[in-house]
Amino acid sequence: MKHIFKGKDSIHFINSLVCSLALFMVSVTAYGQSIEVNSTNYKQTIDMIGGDMERSASAIQSAQNKDDILQWSFGDINFNVCRVQYDKNQELTEGNKNWSFYNKQVGTMQAIKAINPDIKFFATMRSDYDGYGDDNNMPDWIHTYSSKATNVEKYGVFLADYCEYMSQQGVAISILSTAKEWMWHVRAAEAKDIINTLYAELDERGIEKPVIIDQGFWSITAGLTYLKDVESLGTKDMYTGFCSHNYSNLGPEKWVEITEKAVALGKPMYDDETSTGSGSPTYGEERAMFKQIDEYIKKAERYKAGLSGEVYFEIWSRGINKETRSIYFPSSGEGRRLRGYYMMKQFSNNILNHTYVTSSVNDASKLYTITFRKDDKMVLWVINESNTEYTLPIKLDQSTITSEVSSHYWTNNTPIEGLTTSYTASGNTFISTIGEESMSCFIFNVTEDAVDVCNLPQTSIIEAECYSAMEGVTTETSTEGTDNVTSIENGDWLKFESVDLSEAVTQFSARVSTNTVGGNIELRTGSETGTLIGTLAITNTGGLQNWETVTANISELSGTQDLYVVFSGASGTLFNVNWFQLQAATPSVALHAETSNKTVDLTWTAQNMEPVTQNIYRNAYFSETGKTLIAENVTGTTYSDTSVNNGETYFYWIELIDASSNLIKSNTVEAKPSIPNLALASNGSIATQSSTAYNGPPELAIDGNTDGTFGNGSVSHTENGTAGSNTLKWWQVDLQANYNIETINIYNRTGSNYGERLNNFTVEVKDANGDVKFSRLYTDYPNPLLTIETGGVIGRVVKISKTSDNGITLAEVEVYGEDASLSNTNFEKLNVEVYPNPVSNNLTVLMPNSKFSQYTIFDISGRVNKQGVITNDIQKLNIDLRDLSKGMYLIYLKGLDSRTLKLVKN
Repeated sequence: MKHIFKGKDSIHFINSLVCSLALFMVSVTAYGQSIEVNSTNYKQTIDMIGGDMERSASAIQSAQNKDDILQWSFGDINFNVCRVQYDKNQELTEGNKNWSFYNKQVGTMQAIKAINPDIKFFATMRSDYDGYGDDNNMPDWIHTYSSKATNVEKYGVFLADYCEYMSQQGVAISILSTAKEWMWHVRAAEAKDIINTLYAELDERGIEKPVIIDQGFWSITAGLTYLKDVESLGTKDMYTGFCSHNYSNLGPEKWVEITEKAVALGKPMYDDETSTGSGSPTYGEERAMFKQIDEYIKKAERYKAGLSGEVYFEIWSRGINKETRSIYFPSSGEGRRLRGYYMMKQFSNNILNHTYVTSSVNDASKLYTITFRKDDKMVLWVINESNTEYTLPIKLDQSTITSEVSSHYWTNNTPIEGLTTSYTASGNTFISTIGEESMSCFIFNVTEDAVDVCNLPQTSIIEAECYSAMEGVTTETSTEGTDNVTSIENGDWLKFESVDLSEAVTQFSARVSTNTVGGNIELRTGSETGTLIGTLAITNTGGLQNWETVTANISELSGTQDLYVVFSGASGTLFNVNWFQLQAATPSVALHAETSNKTVDLTWTAQNMEPVTQNIYRNAYFSETGKTLIAENVTGTTYSDTSVNNGETYFYWIELIDASSNLIKSNTVEAKPSIPNLALASNGSIATQSSTAYNGPPELAIDGNTDGTFGNGSVSHTENGTAGSNTLKWWQVDLQANYNIETINIYNRTGSNYGERLNNFTVEVKDANGDVKFSRLYTDYPNPLLTIETGGVIGRVVKISKTSDNGITLAEVEVYGEDASLSNTNFEKLNVEVYPNPVSNNLTVLMPNSKFSQYTIFDISGRVNKQGVITNDIQKLNIDLRDLSKGMYLIYLKGLDSRTLKLVKN
């Protein structure tokens, strides 16, 4: 018979269990998956975090709610730096100063100073490209562009005049760069004389001198050259630090190289143009989550390389109706904050004067970490680029966690403001859930002092080793930082005395590990044979220190209780236990949306709650700001929204209130109603063709199956013509009514070289009267897909025809649009088409009745890659794209009816 041993002090719970989110749900953690934080491995201290208004100071003066925008930017965020510009327009003609040019900038700087009196203004040159590559940054009387020669004394005086004027306006310049992105014209040798002249002038005028942080290089490679010159010239003491950005898209190893070079000179390195991921030419649209993830992966790389701080580039719109930034404002309507803003705020408010510490990810693909520490406060960012959700331990190597772990996180399904939750730690470890395509910020307190976890402030975690009595078990040190209970056999038990459950609990969790078939954990009250409250089933976890969390619902439990945890199973050792947790099951609402013609159908399920009130909200963008209540006091769990337009995007969520007046919000869902593929036979469309061969009737091209392998039975086939006969072959689909047709997708046959036979074919759209509304010849074959953007034409029949010898074979033809009666302006839309798309070398843009004046090609990061003028009345434009890298691009056609089209470069 095993004896009873009286052990640790009794365990009590905090009173706020009901507020704890049910985080420890059943999960499977593969062996070794974890994040380890090296909590005392201190690196660089972050002393700069700023926002940039270099090109956007004037725009803010036109914003309808500029006071809000300025408060959001420099009041609600703990920036210590604001980047501003000095500009050649200050004195285009020598001796003729134009201080009024800075009026809007000064007004904005004064407003920022009023909000944040401690702000430091960081002045850099406004690089005035007028298109990338032109050398027109400074007046000709300072810089001779043909010879690349700079009059360093005149330049130094120019900068002194600027600093003096700003000081007189009450917005003194604290930091200055001699020539942002202009390294090839102001090298380190010229900068030496410029800085000496600047400082001498300011001393003579009694103006406080700014520190020099050079140079805001466009390319890190250029920055390395500059730093090498500084070293050889022996001028390092003239600089407080150096800065660069990376528009050449060099790899992270280059950040390591330039940071190491700066540190070797005894100086910090900063990134003076980082992105929030809200990104350029979307004009008020919320960027996809992957964009923010990509930007914060870059931050992880750069802080790991030794970066000492950063300045966010253009945190609000550069111009009215121009480019989306973290704060966007159009010409009509108020400015609003986008998701990138809220991430920027969370990041910036928990980094200044913090020290970077190292952290690592084990056996989890596409996870990245950034970790900072200030005194006993730890800040850990985890960025998940993958489509995998991870439930894994986060462990500290040298410290004990002494507080709840707060978490602020974003996924594609959270509001743009993000969501918050909390985790309870066990010793040096907490178990976190990292959502797919997510960003999470964890904040908690730590100590290096020896800690008895049984005497830590009470939490909802019950450490298994902190029992007050037991039968038959022993303890050992676990891999998760505290002791665990081991040597558990059938009939063993643990007692936890006088557990205070001031809030009712309905879930029971345990952190367990085993290399056997496992067994069961029973939760009982009163004694080891008392009332059974619930049971956890334990299965093999793959090892005695390979930990998993298992959870089960239990009968409601409240008050002060003596709790017994009883173990049962087969003979021999069953499993190990690290901790237990009791908590209230968290209410949740899962919302789902389906779309159809001018309709969004919503369905939802509520878990762990009985709703009394159900209200449905809708918005035009992914935020609660400006939300519309579309349905109040809804009964049931379904709702159809018919007050929507096809082709427009909507965001929905539902808010439920229970009998205790608790508000529970659902996830946010995105919906874009549209008429489905109009050509489908199941929608009533009818396909015909000039002839049928090889058992390939015309309806196979409208059966909804895009499989292009002929032998799989879903490819249509006309007869082939006699060699040289030029017999007309055709296939067509009758939609049975006029529609406003926007897009046609043609899927070619695959699996052989026969797909090349679909060439030199014509695509026509005819209306109900038989009039041709669209016609285009395609010389190349779809490989395997051709997407045609018609620009919006009214038609009923889509016809594909050719006269070359081979027949027409089609895997599928899809037609998308809307009911022609929904718009009276469809005939006025411009027919614009870009092809081939994907493109390898030469792109053709067809623009019948064109009113466009300019084209611009952006990559997905928003950077301009190519642009040009479109002369009057041109209807066909050819653009050489051989110099573009492979990837996705946008081509923007500027005009009275501007258009933006997607483009893929092979």
